[in-house]
Amino acid sequence: MEQRICFGKNTPVTFLENLHFSKDCPYRIRKKDFQNDDIAPLHYADTLEIGLCCDIRGEVVIGNERLVIDGETVYAVPPGAVHATTFSRGTGCIYVLQVSPEALREIVNIETLFRQCGKSVYAIPHICEGFEAIHTLVQEMIRLDDRPLGRIRKLLEIFDLLERQTPPEEGLKTEPLPAPNAQLYQILHWTQTHFAETIQLEQAASVVGFSRNYFCTWFRRNTQTTYLNYLNQVRINHACRILIHTGSIDQACHDSGFRDMSYFIQTFRKTQGCTPRQYVRNCTLSPGRRLSR
Repeated sequence: MEQRICFGKNTPVTFLENLHFSKDCPYRIRKKDFQNDDIAPLHYADTLEIGLCCDIRGEVVIGNERLVIDGETVYAVPPGAVHATTFSRGTGCIYVLQVSPEALREIVNIETLFRQCGKSVYAIPHICEGFEAIHTLVQEMIRLDDRPLGRIRKLLEIFDLLERQTPPEEGLKTEPLPAPNAQLYQILHWTQTHFAETIQLEQAASVVGFSRNYFCTWFRRNTQTTYLNYLNQVRINHACRILIHTGSIDQACHDSGFRDMSYFIQTFRKTQGCTPRQYVRNCTLSPGRRLSR
């Protein structure tokens, strides 16, 4: 049976986040706590993502816009937008609602409804108002998960709240937003494929046909981070998956592309807010849970 309600870490392992949706599962709600700092490197998906941040702190990058998260916040990522998230360890949590417009068309065409209002789902504000209302509706979707009409009605109420905040558009976008830069997609995909290898800045720059200096400036302008920081985020996320499954620090270091253990531990601590050994212990002390319905 497909899961609409999930719990725990689900960091994308590829630049394109491939999730399966259907008419019975046109959306997913994932609740995530933060026993450790948490980073999801730059990626994109064909879904509309709504993040309900409950007393957490960090930042969300959508395209070349950086959003500061502090406390209770709702953010929205349109389908196809390159984005990344960084959240600090704490007692709060996040609910991530990912909706597939294509799968949802079997029930209702949200894109058409927005278009009839002279608006587009691709223009929903990146920071949305109505935290309490949306939080209540998400909880109701979880509670009514075994009642198709009830949970879809609550989902439509969320879209109604978002539509009210969306500005009218001239020359309305009826298709997914184009890639902000085909070369950006190219280098991000290449990095996700080659991160375990030794990568020099000159080599990464040559992938998109740029000089080293121009590449560094161009990458930061388009992503709000440096290429080396992004590369380390990809590597550390891979290391986290190895640590969760094997507990082996040596394997995590080697298989994620680091050649020096001291540098690996230093980078891991900077990225995750703890050492690899502490990360394993935190994961061991925090067994997976199911959301109550």
